[in-house]
Amino acid sequence: MQLQDGLTTLSGMYGISIDAGYKPLHGQAGAHESTAPRAVPAGAEFFRVVSSEGKVFSFGLGIYSPFGLKTEWPDDSSFRQAGVYGSLEYIAFNPVFAVQVTRRCRWASGFPPITWTCSCARG
Repeated sequence: MQLQDGLTTLSGMYGISIDAGYKPLHGQAGAHESTAPRAVPAGAEFFRVVSSEGKVFSFGLGIYSPFGLKTEWPDDSSFRQAGVYGSLEYIAFNPVFAVQVTRRCRWASGFPPITWTCSCARG
């Protein structure tokens, strides 16, 4: 991304289609096929950079969700005691500081504090 003077913003979204199903092995007493409802979790990203004309310093912040997962199974699934619900949410924050070394080169550094939440439920 070419830095311009002033405020530069980039944002976007993406989705992942998950098709989960369970088919028991032959001979498992009482086991039957189960299908989880189809889910399309959405991931978002947002990046913003501030750069001033004549200054060698730039500052920025990025917030993005590189992945996540949520699965719900029916209450009558064969493995109900093991779990019927699971989710994972992952969000990364990335503050950045950049210095212009030459006219065509900038050196940047940042650290990504990460937060995540996981939850599960058994039947």
